Amino acid sequence: MQMYLYRKARVEAAEQSAEFIAWLTKSSAQRLAASVAATSRAKAAEVALTKQARDDAERIVVPRMKSEHLKRAALSANDNDGPPDGKTLERWSVNFLRHSCTPYDYLNDSDKGLVGKDTAYKVRRSIILRKIAEVYPWLTLECECQDSL
Repeated sequence: MQMYLYRKARVEAAEQSAEFIAWLTKSSAQRLAASVAATSRAKAAEVALTKQARDDAERIVVPRMKSEHLKRAALSANDNDGPPDGKTLERWSVNFLRHSCTPYDYLNDSDKGLVGKDTAYKVRRSIILRKIAEVYPWLTLECECQDSL
């Protein structure tokens, strides 16, 4: 036999009352309205953060350096057991430019915990990779590859 801390018949009768049904209907409507409002606020926050990410990324200037200087800097930024192949060196060069020569990581870190950070990250990454490809045409294929991830 199951023991209840309430009288089951009393609770069932209360749930059948007009007052309870009216409260339940009103409560359901309020929950739905609150959910719609929260979704709307979240979408607005995501749109605002994405716009800010786009604006921030457009202001970033990718530094120009000779390809040999960039390759040496990318090599020194990566621990390796031997010389990398050409594709690896291109990946390291793009990553070096994006992470070490721009405020990319700082901007992404400042979005932590915000609604829309994932979208903002993708927008920012795409713009910076496009800018790297504009300054360093020999890295265009690698930039497109990283942008498609």
